[in-house]
Amino acid sequence: MLKKGRLTVPDARARVLVLSMHDDEAHVTRALQAGASGYVTKNAPPEELLEAIRRVAAGRIYIEREVAEGLAFASVRSSPHPLKDLSSRDLESGIAIGDPSINFSFRSSDPGGSQM
Repeated sequence: MLKKGRLTVPDARARVLVLSMHDDEAHVTRALQAGASGYVTKNAPPEELLEAIRRVAAGRIYIEREVAEGLAFASVRSSPHPLKDLSSRDLESGIAIGDPSINFSFRSSDPGGSQM
């Protein structure tokens, strides 16, 4: 569960390993800042996914090798990533708009407001 930008789980011993299709700096950074203990993309070899699971389960942090390299180079890059300044909600909306199978709605605080 994501609460105020932080992952929360009922069991404090639980660890979160993100498996994502996104390998860009913005998604990885946000996941780690939210409390994820690891980040692996769907393109990672099975052996690397297993290693990530083992490390995160042992209480360590794991970032896929290629993703970690990208983060390292991004920190010395002169131009920021174009998604870096977007809010989490902006990213969610952009992903949802790009995928017509996702059903989402916005509720207005106005009782007579419209819904999408």
